[in-house]
Amino acid sequence: MLRAHRYEVDVAANWKTVIDNNHECYHCDANHKSLLELVAYKATAKWKDSGITFCHTVSRGEQNNGAYAVDNSTIEQDALFGYIWPTTIPLMFPGSCSLALFHVIPLGPEKTRERWDFYFLSKDLRPQERALIDYCSKTLAPEDIALCEAVQRGLHSRGYTQGRFVADPEHVEYSEHHVQRSILPNGETAADFKKLMNHFRLEKDGRLLFGGRGGLWSSHDPRAYAPLLHALATIFPQLKDVPIEYFWSGKVAITADGSPHFHRPADNVWVATGCNGRGVGMCTAAGKLLAKLIGGMSDRESPMPINQLKELPFHRLRLLGAQAAVWYKSWQDRRDYRRTG
Repeated sequence: MLRAHRYEVDVAANWKTVIDNNHECYHCDANHKSLLELVAYKATAKWKDSGITFCHTVSRGEQNNGAYAVDNSTIEQDALFGYIWPTTIPLMFPGSCSLALFHVIPLGPEKTRERWDFYFLSKDLRPQERALIDYCSKTLAPEDIALCEAVQRGLHSRGYTQGRFVADPEHVEYSEHHVQRSILPNGETAADFKKLMNHFRLEKDGRLLFGGRGGLWSSHDPRAYAPLLHALATIFPQLKDVPIEYFWSGKVAITADGSPHFHRPADNVWVATGCNGRGVGMCTAAGKLLAKLIGGMSDRESPMPINQLKELPFHRLRLLGAQAAVWYKSWQDRRDYRRTG
């Protein structure tokens, strides 16, 4: 056979995205209507798979179809679609004796070149052979390219990222897709209204970050995380038996009135403290206020009072006091739950 034509086009997608698109035909009904008129894919496809290569033969479809006209009285071959690892795809279409070698050439993380080489018995092409080339280069390839580029854009969403892929046939309920569909499906960041608040969100890599009150005495004792694990299982019971990979904790600056405090302990010295576990937002705002104070804003102009530092009474008993406060607030939360539940 002689190579009669070469067609090349660049695709804004990773080469694996292009290969994956070739490996299935779930998209064919919506994306390749004319192809499914040309070949009787659903009724006659027969697969052979050796692990690194596969092929499937397909009988011809309608003589008059949306791809190109086929004369059943002179047809020389039906269809065969294959794959040779890693990036070569041989394609045989109904009509005269022909072969299209579709090469997937990686050019970068998000750029791939498709190279189509068309082989026939002669370089003097028949009308049907020219129609086959036109169909592949002007219809079939553009249909797949649009789909691959859309998928590549979707890979930048919160739904996909680099990381582990878990396939456990005995515990499919633990799979990322199964669990994530049931937890914050719209990517919300959430917190409850309890006295001992919990907060949670899905990270960019799909992990669930769940935070709240831990232990007061030792962050190294696994029992310190028991209240948090109980809250997690209460809010998301589907995660009750899913193993937790990482635990961490830190100190939280709590104030008696629940508001951040600003102090000037000496000339040209300012202190902002006591964000009560909400440091990301409050510290950003506090930093802007401190910059204005350093720049000359008077204490009277400050939207937050500038107070003197005071010694905390009974400081040595702070942990006992904090534990008593936790017990009391926990009792309030249980009481409120019974009232509303």
